[in-house]
Amino acid sequence: MPKASSNRRSLREIANRLSTLSKAERDFLLSCADRSDQQALLWLATCRAYRFVREYALEVIQERYATYRLDLHPDTFDQLLAAKAEWDERARQRLAANVDEVLGIFEDAARNPFLLDRFKDLQRDLLQIADKDKAHKDRVQLEKAFMKSSGAGSVAGRVQEIGKRYRRHRTDSTYVADLDDLLVLVTEAAGAPEELPRLQGVAEELALSAAFHAPLWATLRQFEQAKNFGSLIVPKLRDPAETLRVVEARDFGGDLLLKEVQERVVAVLRMAEALSPKYHVVVANPPYAGAKGLNGTLGAWIKQNYPRSKSDLMTCFMERSSKLTLPSGFWGMINLPSWMFLGSFEQCRACLLDEHKIDTLLQLGRGIFGSDFGSVAFTIQKRKAKADDEGTYRRLFEQHVQVRKPSEIEALFLDPAFGRFKFAQNDFSKIPGQPIAFSLSKAVISDFANMPSLSEHVELKAGLLTGDNVQFQREWFEVSLCNSDYNCAASGESTARWFPCHSGGDFRKWYGNHEVVVNWQDDGAEIRNFKDGSGKLRSRPQNIQYFFREGITYSKISAGKFDSRYRPAGFVFDDTGRSGFASETAIEKSALAFLCSNVADSLLAVLCPTLSFNTAELNSLPFDANAITNSKI
Repeated sequence: MPKASSNRRSLREIANRLSTLSKAERDFLLSCADRSDQQALLWLATCRAYRFVREYALEVIQERYATYRLDLHPDTFDQLLAAKAEWDERARQRLAANVDEVLGIFEDAARNPFLLDRFKDLQRDLLQIADKDKAHKDRVQLEKAFMKSSGAGSVAGRVQEIGKRYRRHRTDSTYVADLDDLLVLVTEAAGAPEELPRLQGVAEELALSAAFHAPLWATLRQFEQAKNFGSLIVPKLRDPAETLRVVEARDFGGDLLLKEVQERVVAVLRMAEALSPKYHVVVANPPYAGAKGLNGTLGAWIKQNYPRSKSDLMTCFMERSSKLTLPSGFWGMINLPSWMFLGSFEQCRACLLDEHKIDTLLQLGRGIFGSDFGSVAFTIQKRKAKADDEGTYRRLFEQHVQVRKPSEIEALFLDPAFGRFKFAQNDFSKIPGQPIAFSLSKAVISDFANMPSLSEHVELKAGLLTGDNVQFQREWFEVSLCNSDYNCAASGESTARWFPCHSGGDFRKWYGNHEVVVNWQDDGAEIRNFKDGSGKLRSRPQNIQYFFREGITYSKISAGKFDSRYRPAGFVFDDTGRSGFASETAIEKSALAFLCSNVADSLLAVLCPTLSFNTAELNSLPFDANAITNSKI
């Protein structure tokens, strides 16, 4: 037979669970519910009574059911419990145990003043909490205060000093009131052991208050920059709705100051509740702003909180939309297509393709918002893509530079055969940089996966940024030939002022665009020392060791097709006339032939649909240096 104490515990457990049911639910349970209904109600009561069980049901069981995965290993609960308890519940239990330890020390101190060793053990225990939970700065301050006050003459004095120091780091008046009550009782209990039960009660309340207030306080601090960070804020509170209910229910009576604080806290909690991950569908048209255009506070905050998508606000909102969405839910938006291809968004793409499934994507081209940079609309499902998952893609333009009316784009959209593609999501990983190049054929994808890339044979380099081309560059006929040098072999060898410079120019393949000269006298002394009024360097001389070398060059910016040209020795090159160099002249000629081909033109039309041909995309092109021989050239 079980012991009476075990029976009592079992009865208390049953009563605790049933108390979470409403009267109507209990009546139904006891009167007309069948076996299945009774099991469902008891499961509901268990979920209400225990937060971890409730979160397990919502975050694990519901997600498995929604994705038709009916396997449920017992380890899944242990994994969830470990993840949740790492900073929240475990820290609360440790703190409660420490409060009990403080009370035990204090009780013994009435009879035995020689307790310094146990006091140090408690201090060490508190410091371990600080190591595991550094985010709670208020608690760290408590441990520091503990160390500073460890030399106090009595345990009561130590506890008092801790409370006083701790209170200085809090602005939450509710918490300060709890500390005041504790300090009063500590003082009384120092001379009256009969006060210890009251101290025990306040200490327990303080432990619960610590567990409640730490994440609440962290969330309130998050919203100090609400106007700057907006909905990018991810609240640290796990259950803002429940916290909101508790805070709204608290009655501060006639204390107008506390009433005003309560109203502000409620306003923040309502925002936090709206920004909680609870949505089945999220739709957005986010702001677009590159990292360089953000204010200093927002820029630094985004680098810290959105490291994978920090290149632009729109990609930060892509990541945020995913966090707002429940597992297997959908999120979608319209934004600029730059994230699909540029190297600066590679981490963002990798995360998207690894953790989500692209359901549909519509590359609209230019014209939806007037003479814009193009736009793309898409829907994403928050689940990992399976090996055979395909998305539906549309490309509603033939050349990206075309600006059409929205009605023309709509007509193309309504034609189901125009620019329609099915693409296996796993194939994106076979392309270097994982661009969302959905129009590539299986054969081309195989070339990307199996052939060497252009970067393995040719070094592509960005060139000189003068800081002011009007001041430092001229057309060749504007300067004296006597002060120009078209045959310089290396930087610093010539005393001339003007040197030929590749600087992009009109569309022209194979050879040409030699009109520009640049002031590179004395190894570019004037450009190297060109500064603004505050002393900041405006120029950026880069890759100067490649100046005056033979190679190939191409225009970085073009409103049409890609063009590449032979680069004779003796030229400087700037950032818009980027250049490439190989170890052998034959390889350079082979690369030039490839870059001037229709194959390269077709690939770059997909990889670089904007006006800019960037180094990362060119480097990724599949290129066999032996496929084109000098005889063919």
